[in-house]
Order: sequence, then C-alpha cells, then structure tokens
Amino acid sequence: MNSKAIINKTGQGSLFLIFMFIVIAGFFALMNRSFFTFSNFVDVLMRVSVTAPIATGIMFCLIVKGIDLSSGTVVGLVGIILADMVKMGKPLVPGILLVLLIGSAVGAVDGLLIAKLNMNPFVATLAVMFVGLSFEKVITQGGLPVYLHGSVNALSGIYRNHLLGVPIPIVILAVIVAAAYLISEKMVIGRRLRASGESIMGAMNAGIKVRLYFAGAYIISGFLAACSGIIVASQVQAGQPLVGQSYLWDAIGAAYLSTTLSKYRRPNVFGTVFGAFFLSMVNNGLTLLGLPFYWKTFFNGLIILFILLVSAINRSFMQKADRA
Repeated sequence: MNSKAIINKTGQGSLFLIFMFIVIAGFFALMNRSFFTFSNFVDVLMRVSVTAPIATGIMFCLIVKGIDLSSGTVVGLVGIILADMVKMGKPLVPGILLVLLIGSAVGAVDGLLIAKLNMNPFVATLAVMFVGLSFEKVITQGGLPVYLHGSVNALSGIYRNHLLGVPIPIVILAVIVAAAYLISEKMVIGRRLRASGESIMGAMNAGIKVRLYFAGAYIISGFLAACSGIIVASQVQAGQPLVGQSYLWDAIGAAYLSTTLSKYRRPNVFGTVFGAFFLSMVNNGLTLLGLPFYWKTFFNGLIILFILLVSAINRSFMQKADRA
C-alpha cells in the first residue's frame, strides 16, 4: 500500500499527528526518566479526565459548525457552587445533580441565543462566558476561592477514590467517551446533528428540527463541562473563580485536532480524546522539565498551529494529486 492510499484510509494529517506524538513522547522520555512510568501515565490521564469532557462537549458544537467559549465558565461556576454547598453541609448527590442541571442550563442559554435568535456562536458564547465570569466573582465576593480547608468530605472522594483499582475520574471519562461515541456515531441523534451542521437547508428539507439539534449540542456541551467542574472541585478541594479558563483552550485545541484524525475531517470522539491526551502529555512533560507554567500555553499553541498547518498543506497536495 503506497503512502497516498494510507493517508486516504486513515485520514489526512493523522499519520503526521501520530508521528509528532511519538517524537515528542520520545523527547520527554530521554530528558526525564520518570516520564515513562506508570504513575506519570496515570497523572496524564487524570488531567485528561478534566480536559476531555470539555473538549467532547465542544466537539458536539463543532459538529453543528459552532463553538462553545462558555465551557470554561461552567467549570468554574460549578466548582464554586458545589464547594459552597459541601461547606454548608448539604448532601453531595443533590448538589451534583444541581450543578449538572446548571451546566445544562448554561448550554441551553447558548443554544437559545444561537438556534432561536440566530446569533453568531462565537459572539453568543463569548457573551455568556463574560456573564458567567462576573457571576463567579459576585458569588465569591470579588474572586475569593471557596476553600474546604482540607476537611474530609464526600466531594474529595470523587478524585481520590478508586473503582476496581481505577481512579474514579478515569472511570467517569470512560463512561463519557463511550456515551459520546454512541450518540455521535451510532444513534439517530448523531446523524441528525451532522446533517444539521453540514447543510441546514438540506436537513430542514429532510424533516430534521435543525434548531432543536443545534440547541441540543450546546446543552450536551454544558453538561459535560459541569462534569469536569465537579472533578476539578474534588481535586483542589475548593471552588476557584477563573479555574475553568486554564482548561478551556486545551479543550478547544483537542476538539479541533480531532479533525486531523478523520478521513473526512469531521470532529470525532476518539480524535478529541487523543488530542486531549496529546496536549496533556505536553503539559506534563514540560512540567517534568521544570519549565515555567507560562511557557506551556505557548508550546501548546505552537504544536496545534504546526499540526493544523501541515495537515492543511498535505490536504492541498492530495487534492491537486486527485485532480491530476
């Protein structure tokens, strides 16, 4: 099988992305022996358990040709509300259900602005993000974190406990990935979401309620961002304003990288999770090298830009070859 056939089969840019992953992993392994250890692998997965749900939600928005900038705000808002409820002695399960509902409600607001009022997805979710960031500061009286002071509580168990030897956040991640794959690839809702994103008029002519599916994509995004917010609050034992923004950009990058792992350049679940793992691995490797945190965003952006640029160039060459 020649190189053109391999690229056509696996998706343009996918081989290069995998090659970059191997090269960067090899570099970190050479620079620090602890990089290729089981405990470090688990550390990377634990970060992925926060980033990947957000990225998966954004992936659903990309399917309908949108974007969700409010996801980071949901993460922070959920953490603050849940930590505050735990601090007041409220039961954990009702608190979790409440914040999941709040995350979904934020997604519903996004969906209403975009699907019903025909607002630009970028502008609409940016506005919701600003409103949400303001709410975070109002609730915390100017941005003071809601600390749980290291007390033993049920919330801490979400991040620290295991199920059959597997950390709970990784179990949650596996459930989310499986459910997202079934919804996007195997169920009618997934096919209708893609149809709505690819051709609004075509989908409407086929009897699909396009506005409903557009709104549904954002509700899913809000719900999944809330899941990440619960994990973050459990990890840091606090509700911290603005904490979600540090995960948002990696999540957006992971969702976009997923298109390079698709033959038809479509956002997809496994490509999104791989992208989240890739960027989390880079963050982890840079930390092991002792690089200051403010350089991590620079290198993540550089890697995403480089991969997408090479993918675009490769796609251009392949299209010219097909026409020849």
